[in-house]
Amino acid sequence: MSVKYSRLNTTEDDISGVNSDDDEYNVELSTRQILREEEADEDRDNDGEETYTVEDAVEKLGLGWFQFRLWAITGLFSAADACEMMLLAVLSPVVRCEWGLTQAQVALITTVVFVGMGCMSPFWGMGADKYGRRNILMLASWLVWYFGMLTSFSPSYTWILIMRGLVGAGIAGMPHG
Repeated sequence: MSVKYSRLNTTEDDISGVNSDDDEYNVELSTRQILREEEADEDRDNDGEETYTVEDAVEKLGLGWFQFRLWAITGLFSAADACEMMLLAVLSPVVRCEWGLTQAQVALITTVVFVGMGCMSPFWGMGADKYGRRNILMLASWLVWYFGMLTSFSPSYTWILIMRGLVGAGIAGMPHG
């Protein structure tokens, strides 16, 4: 009987040293040996080419002012994002009292932000790949600011929904920048 191990592409006959008492232990030792041999073959195939891991690259580059500046800038964008989302907690009760909205209508104000985020996120990602992360981050930030400002001038409930949906579309671009 021949059992095939699909992960290693070997059969039970290829694995030496398997006896009936310690089948699992011996198979495990044999598979480790096969994996080591495969890694050695891969190392020989590289023909002396060095490979770097992400960890090696970070160690080589180090940590400097560029990383701190980038951390500060992206942190400010994240803070602006958080403020925009927190605005919903303040906006909802005020509009509810001012315009006599139902609880479902108030919940819809928050929902359209997430709908805008969900609909636009794939497009922001493709745009960031094509036009650059910095450009997308700036455009998304501008859209969040612009439509956030227009939200304060919304004359009706419908316009608040539209503006908050567009704010959500802008917020979706922040992580892609």
